[in-house]
Amino acid sequence: SIETYNQILNGFSGVEQATALASENTNVGVYPDYYGGAYIDQQTGELVVLIVGDEEEQFAAQAQIASLTSEDESLRYQVCEVSYNKILSVIENVRENHAMLVAEGVVIDAVFDDILQGKVSVSV
Repeated sequence: SIETYNQILNGFSGVEQATALASENTNVGVYPDYYGGAYIDQQTGELVVLIVGDEEEQFAAQAQIASLTSEDESLRYQVCEVSYNKILSVIENVRENHAMLVAEGVVIDAVFDDILQGKVSVSV
């Protein structure tokens, strides 16, 4: 599962290299818009890739991801509402505004993605 995950990320890096350069070395915008993240299901050991979009877009996304990996029976897809790029964009927004938030008395302990819920969690 880890090997498959790395194959997918390496494939994204090749496909999205121009976007990564345009984003000034941040992670914002470096993934395809259909990608919602990935995790390993602790019960089955399967790699679960989250994908965004309608049925046709999901099918295309699955084909694209499959083209990046060797055949792996431990790969599964799950539909999600929010792309990983959007989640990273929110995290970047918090990072960019950190000084202003501190000046307003907001002390942030942690900022992290929650891909299963499609949100960013901020601990203050």
